[in-house]
Amino acid sequence: VRMAAKHTRRRWFTIARVPLRFAVVPTSHPHARQMLAGYYEEIRKRFGFDVSRQAAPEDMDPPGGRFVVAYEGETPVASGGIRSWEPGVCEIKRMWVAPQARRHGYGRQLLEAIESAAREAGFRRIVLDTLDSHTEAMKLYDSSGYQRVPRYNENPYTSVWFAKDL
Repeated sequence: VRMAAKHTRRRWFTIARVPLRFAVVPTSHPHARQMLAGYYEEIRKRFGFDVSRQAAPEDMDPPGGRFVVAYEGETPVASGGIRSWEPGVCEIKRMWVAPQARRHGYGRQLLEAIESAAREAGFRRIVLDTLDSHTEAMKLYDSSGYQRVPRYNENPYTSVWFAKDL
């Protein structure tokens, strides 16, 4: 559900009227599978990633992880998960907003929900990686208190690493 676009400082944006609802679900849940399929398809098309090399989504299930689905009404529109990285530290994985739900601030809301799930699971720090060409993600993490850190993994599809204390 969208309101009319507004023009401010030469930037167009739309405002969502329906507040998001968040649920932690197993990665086997149909909505989790739907969101993960959308994520994999987009990274395959947009960045040329070999999605067969992606980590198992079950890493984002309890006890070491959590998978969050965001709903606009009853429709799943975004998702992302955490998996245990080391004691007290988790890693954000597979964070994605469906194309039809973008430009509403849902990415920031989802990030906050993922951070909340991480705190509730007992994690004290979050790490993540992304590509420097994924400009939307870079802006979100930079503006959400994440600090750039040295490489912490061997992910061949990444070029920037972030961390944030919870």
